[in-house]
Amino acid sequence: EHEGNASSFGIFCHEFGHQLGLPDLYNTDNDSAGIGNWSLMATGAWNGSPQGSSPAHFDAWCKVELDWITPQTVPTSLIQQSIPQAETNPVAYKLWNNTMDTKEYFLVENRQSAYLLGKGLLIYHVDENQQNNNNQSHYMVALEQADGRLELEHKTNNRGDAGDPYPGNTSNKYFDDLSNPNSRTYSGKHTYIAVKNISNSDSTMTADLSVFPLNINLTSPNNDSMLSTNTPTFAWTSVEGVGTYTLTVGTRTFSVATTTTGTILYRPALPLEENAYYPWSVTAGTKKGTYTSETWYFWINVVNSPPSVPILSFPINGQTISQQTPTFRWQASTDPDPKDEVRYALMYWTGSGTKTSGGTITSNSWTPPQNLSEGSYSWNVVAVDTIGITTWSGTETFTIQMITENGGTITGKDGTTTVIFPEGAVHGIVMFDIFMPDEIDANVQQVIDAAANVSIATNTIRQMQVTSGQIVFAKPVTIYIPYSGTTTTLQAIYALSPYGIWERIENSSINTTTQTISAQVYFFSVFGIGAAADYCPSTNIISSVANWPNPFIGGKESTTIYYILKDNAAISINIYNPIGELVWNTQYPANSNGGRQGVNEITWDGKNGEGERVSQGIYFCVIEANGSRKIRKIGVK
Repeated sequence: EHEGNASSFGIFCHEFGHQLGLPDLYNTDNDSAGIGNWSLMATGAWNGSPQGSSPAHFDAWCKVELDWITPQTVPTSLIQQSIPQAETNPVAYKLWNNTMDTKEYFLVENRQSAYLLGKGLLIYHVDENQQNNNNQSHYMVALEQADGRLELEHKTNNRGDAGDPYPGNTSNKYFDDLSNPNSRTYSGKHTYIAVKNISNSDSTMTADLSVFPLNINLTSPNNDSMLSTNTPTFAWTSVEGVGTYTLTVGTRTFSVATTTTGTILYRPALPLEENAYYPWSVTAGTKKGTYTSETWYFWINVVNSPPSVPILSFPINGQTISQQTPTFRWQASTDPDPKDEVRYALMYWTGSGTKTSGGTITSNSWTPPQNLSEGSYSWNVVAVDTIGITTWSGTETFTIQMITENGGTITGKDGTTTVIFPEGAVHGIVMFDIFMPDEIDANVQQVIDAAANVSIATNTIRQMQVTSGQIVFAKPVTIYIPYSGTTTTLQAIYALSPYGIWERIENSSINTTTQTISAQVYFFSVFGIGAAADYCPSTNIISSVANWPNPFIGGKESTTIYYILKDNAAISINIYNPIGELVWNTQYPANSNGGRQGVNEITWDGKNGEGERVSQGIYFCVIEANGSRKIRKIGVK
């Protein structure tokens, strides 16, 4: 197709472009010209006289691909932007907005080469979702030909002419959504991209480059804001070519006609509703279509209102309870003011003075961290909103009385211990010995040794060894153990468990007047007063323990032990057999798998520490963390 004396220089340059990684930008099927003589990677390799002696430059897309240039991205608009010729300046402009796929965009450059058939601005339509220029209706890199004839897409033997650049021989100085050719996407969407007011061809040309914003920019009221006026002023940025906007606030619409450029301000005549939540947006209509802003939201809060009255629900007014750490509950307060958060403080007192909860409460319940003494109490709650407005509940009373069931008593006295069982509490004969502190021999001391777990208050213990084994009562039995001195180290009554460690009796009650500690029990064991502030935490960090399956076949199956931690904590897990011997144990540091806040789980395969299958029976899983302990019975088949 080319003259016999054609130069091979252009072909060498073209092939070198392939070595650099560039594709062919002509139609290799010969159905069309691609971008023709305007690019070295199309038929521009043959430019010059003789043919191929002065090949075309790489087009703007090729230069970007090779990182030879970085195109300047047009943010919104550049008015009368200078565009120097590409042959001597690394300049091209990229036009894109969010109406388009990220791989589809336009490039603009000024071409002034001597052997081109025309000179001026070249506008390329790029779609990198395509692989090549073989689809003449959808090139990867297409030239928007100013004359609108699409001759490069048709098999006309026209590989470029003076009608292709802007303004070209048709004096076309506008390229936008409505021009021919136009700036729509290949799918036909409006992009609102425009190259307008193009100057005559020269080594430096000028043009207005614009990317019409799809979204109108809202400025005030800010998104998610709280307004102290019910007649706010709305503000947004103007859009070129728009004279009328529609402001939508909630379900209301307002037509805003303006010639203002920059920031537009508008205040609706009607007041908005107190404590209401409003969405707002702006739309604008032009000949190119309707454009909508984002939707922002705001609240109206002119008058700050107090929270509703918190209604006390537990303890019920006048109620007698047998809990020394009752969970106080009340109906949650509501606040009509939007975004106000309600917090609480609780007050409880006896005749001796006033006590508070010791901190801010975020829920509608609270549990005291330490045991409350027996006696009568008054209590109330105050609700406080975000800005400090308060509402008080009413005041109600309750009484803590730990011994509420009819049962027998075990009362320790100096030198004498009396046991009185209620009718029907025990079937058969109970035989037991009473050991006073100065009568305990070495053998018995080993049985009740609790040094690793509980400190026993000196001269206050009354230990009762059941000779005939542990007895389970059919009715509750109340035990009273006297103490001497102060109560600063006393915590509760402890019972020696069958597996050799001390267990706290949770309903223990201290009476400082009679200097006794009492508790209700359903079994007979060795009892002692525990003085262990480090062992009996004010809050129980382990909230629940379970396992499944239970029972399970040891050595063949495993059981999963679940427990919930209220905070990260170091965990110790010990499993004892029915006679109190340790058969298996494990530890987990805080914030590890097994020691994290929330639900944790471990598995036990029914084997001891030596890997041997344990015998059938009931085993005791003891989980400890920060002095808190939970015990779970596990059956092994």
